[in-house]
This record gives sequence, structure tokens and C-alpha cells, in this order.
Amino acid sequence: MSTECFPTEHLNGREIIEPSKQVMISIWMLANMEGYRQISDRFNVTYSSVHRCFMRTCTALQSLSAEKIKWPTGLSVGFVFALQIIEYNYHTFPHITKF
Repeated sequence: MSTECFPTEHLNGREIIEPSKQVMISIWMLANMEGYRQISDRFNVTYSSVHRCFMRTCTALQSLSAEKIKWPTGLSVGFVFALQIIEYNYHTFPHITKF
């Protein structure tokens, strides 16, 4: 992940939170229904740091999205569509209609 969004030096006297820990905080925030207080206690950071970590991670992901997320083009469109049909048919019972 791009480290341009994550600071590498102390800001206003605060300790730097490692980028890997910031990503873990963000993943935990997305995966669980916990508030800032529970997350800050779990990762031993302040409430405001949880928010800052989450926003930095989202900014980093958004900046990478243009080069990492691509729509299928050409022959790959047919390949992806065929895989979806195979997956759909594999998980259905014979002679049963899905709604």
C-alpha cells in the first residue's frame, strides 16, 4: 500500500502509528460493529487516532484504485461472464427455479 498517505515523522509531538497498524485498525473498523472507544482500547490509541488511521487508509486505497481496479475488456469479459454462469449453475439444485 502506498505510504505517501501515512506520515513518517512525528506530528505535533504524537507518536507515529505504524502503517501496518493503521491498516489493521481500518480493517477492524470495517469488519466489526465497534465504536471508536472500543477500537481505541483494543489497539491502544486515542479516539482521534482511530479516525485519522481510518481516513488515511481510505485515502491510500482510493489513490491506488485507479491502477489496481480494472473493468474486464475484450475476451476477458466473456471469460468472467462464463465463470459467473458456471458458479451460478454449480450452486443450484436441479429443476429448481431461483427467484
